[in-house]
Amino acid sequence: PANELPDVLVEETIPKKEKKGKENGWLFFRKNRKNKDFPSKYDLANQPVYINIELVGGGYYGGIDPVLKDMIHIKSDGRLVKEFQSSYNGYVVTKKNIDREELEQFAEYIVKQNFFEFERSYDCHSSTCQKRKQATPKPMPLRLSVVYGDRKKHVTVSIWGKDKYGHQYVDYPPALDNIIDAIQRMASRLETSVVKQ
Repeated sequence: PANELPDVLVEETIPKKEKKGKENGWLFFRKNRKNKDFPSKYDLANQPVYINIELVGGGYYGGIDPVLKDMIHIKSDGRLVKEFQSSYNGYVVTKKNIDREELEQFAEYIVKQNFFEFERSYDCHSSTCQKRKQATPKPMPLRLSVVYGDRKKHVTVSIWGKDKYGHQYVDYPPALDNIIDAIQRMASRLETSVVKQ
């Protein structure tokens, strides 16, 4: 009938290769690959605590050489990457390694500063602060993100630090300044490699 498709007969022209046991099968390959790619529960128990720290922004956009990008990233393996870009000096990437013990001590320091109890965002509560947001040089919001094991926290400050007159516009915990200062000092120590682009 016109509404039915005809039967299709498919014949094999190339004979199948004989299998020489399970080692040639797809399941055996998948099993071996799985064992290589994924660590066992015992290996996961011995892994160090995951630590990830990111510091982005802060300061003011303006001056003779305005800053376009300022970021510090500390990875769990101790690799610190600092990216800095300004209008005239270009893009500079600084990389170094931090000892695991020092990284864990720093993470404990962050916990003792009660970072994980901070609010998520600190913003203006006064008309003076709101006006300062619109004035030049324009403030760049600061974002600090810390992951320590199963704890995660992102804190954003709309105007971080003090201006040239020593006035602080946003009220945030002083411990946040201590943490940021420690990260910046860690990043400004002797670098292992600098790439300028």
